[in-house]
Amino acid sequence: MKAFTLTGNDTYRITQFIQQQKHNLDPIWAIFNVQNFSFDQLEAALMYAQTLPLYGQEKLLVIRGKITANHFELLNTLLSINTPSTVILITPLDTRTRIGKLIKRATTVKQFNCTPSWKINELATNVQQESRTLGVNLPLAVATYIASATGSNSARTTQELEKLATCRGEETLTFGEIKQLIPNLNHSTLELANALKHKDVLQVNQLSQQLLSVGEPPLKITATLLTFIRTWLKLKAALKAGIRSDKDLTTATGVSNPNRLYFLKQDIQGLSTSWLIKSAIALFNLEGEIKQGLPSDYFTTRLLTLLTY
Repeated sequence: MKAFTLTGNDTYRITQFIQQQKHNLDPIWAIFNVQNFSFDQLEAALMYAQTLPLYGQEKLLVIRGKITANHFELLNTLLSINTPSTVILITPLDTRTRIGKLIKRATTVKQFNCTPSWKINELATNVQQESRTLGVNLPLAVATYIASATGSNSARTTQELEKLATCRGEETLTFGEIKQLIPNLNHSTLELANALKHKDVLQVNQLSQQLLSVGEPPLKITATLLTFIRTWLKLKAALKAGIRSDKDLTTATGVSNPNRLYFLKQDIQGLSTSWLIKSAIALFNLEGEIKQGLPSDYFTTRLLTLLTY
């Protein structure tokens, strides 16, 4: 019997692995040879595991949900049976618990963790590797741009690379054409935050309209802007309180990359605590308005009000 435990915070990659296991089955009979169970259904899962596939060499048993100590005995029995035709997939996993340690010993653990968006070199390498599987060889500069545009969102990375492979056809796309196909929304939102900070009316208007034109939801733009403002505010408050060491500032701001602190300190130069507080409140209120149905036509106008603080 093959048994895998799928763990990590990249739910898209976990889903992709499960789909790949399904694709290994005979497609005509797959609907009969794939079953999903919760941990509260382990008795039924045990019975299913001991039956032969309806057709073909293997069947798939997927167990999801929250594990408790009450599941230990049944799960131990399930993982001990010798059924070569059954493939078991378990997700998620907490190896700190007794039952988690049992699962770890009895299965092959596969880690699917999102690469932090600040590890741009690692992300670019991942982009190059994935693009090759689609028959596209990307120069490092292009892969780095795509990594910057998609960040740690592996689902979007795959979607954008598939779009790139489809649009490319037999032709070679220019870097400019790739940028049009794959807009760097993360970078654009940061530019928008900086435009708000510098009270640049033209840039705020242009960048917000650009983001809306490529289908970026106003709620997502607002949430991202609010994240930037909150981070600046936390850093400003920490420095004002006399905190100076990078370790303590990292803890105070929640920034996972200590190297980013240098750039954040540059970002907040000249910013007043009053403006940051008022902007954070305004963006929070804007989130509420959008959730209540504010038309996207009014979005840019609302952002421009931040320039009056």
